[in-house]
Amino acid sequence: MDFSVFSQKKILVTGHTGFKGSWLYSFLKLLGANVYGISLPPVSSGIFRTLDLEGEKNSHYIDILNKESLEETILRINPDVCFHLAAQSLVLNSYIDPMNSYQTNIVGTLNLFHALNKCSNIKAIITTTTDKVYQENFNGLPHVESDPLGGGMDPYSTSKSAVEMIIKSWREVHRISDRDVKIVAARSGNVIGGGDVSKNRLIPDLIYALKNNSICDIRNPDHIRPWQHVLDPVFGYLLIAEKTLRNVEISGEFNFGPTPNKKVTVRDVAEMTCLFWGGGSEKWVHYPELKSTVHETAELSLNSTRAHNELSWNPLLDIENSVKWTIDWEIKSNKLNSSKVTLMQIHDYLGLL
Repeated sequence: MDFSVFSQKKILVTGHTGFKGSWLYSFLKLLGANVYGISLPPVSSGIFRTLDLEGEKNSHYIDILNKESLEETILRINPDVCFHLAAQSLVLNSYIDPMNSYQTNIVGTLNLFHALNKCSNIKAIITTTTDKVYQENFNGLPHVESDPLGGGMDPYSTSKSAVEMIIKSWREVHRISDRDVKIVAARSGNVIGGGDVSKNRLIPDLIYALKNNSICDIRNPDHIRPWQHVLDPVFGYLLIAEKTLRNVEISGEFNFGPTPNKKVTVRDVAEMTCLFWGGGSEKWVHYPELKSTVHETAELSLNSTRAHNELSWNPLLDIENSVKWTIDWEIKSNKLNSSKVTLMQIHDYLGLL
């Protein structure tokens, strides 16, 4: 990877105050990019605040549904590359407030694309979606990029499937208008890592229980997910951007998932989390008689062959190290500055290349 291409480039990250956005924002700064962020204000206990990024002069706290403010800010930035991560990304929250999920994920994306369409510098728009955009295949095989989309029945996955349709359509809009802008969808799995405080996510809920000597109730311990450390997909996003900045022809959709050498359940990850923390499995419980009232796909996995062949991307952290790095971040951040721990892990990750 040619890291020098990022030096002094204007890179916009939407959703930069979120968990994955904060890691991407920090990584880009390390690479010497001029990083700009557009997002809702950070939550009080979130990683963005613990990294002391709130005072960043290039941070803009704007709701992507505010079309006028969004467009004015984006035109002023005139970015070379945009990573679009701003979204309502929680399945259970999408049931509680489905309209917010549909409006943020669909209308917000349209507002962003419309504004970027007016920028003279833009070379690439990389939009992150999810493994949940795929229809259930029931054959146990990892999803490939050409599999049918549609997601499950929840508003989150269906809204993200709609975003995928918008990406394809916008790609055609640019082709007809003869604009050479790469519009790419990046589909990643269940991302874990230090600093995630989202409710109703496995590791954040477990860490809260471990810190507070309480019990975590796990919904579906036998469900299988493509677990991966946040740095693996983030590095994949960076590889897409690097190719576009070097004018390498690239387009379409990319899966970023763990090596599919074994199926890892929620139970497996819960037990690893407690083991590395130093607690025991008594820190979590499952009540089979209290079935979840929402539908969640029992098994999800991704085939990342295309990312391997075209981007030379491979996941560098297996599930054990992914969980270990997550727990190490949480423990070390209680003793050191969170920003230092984050940069240490990014440097350690680069050392694995």
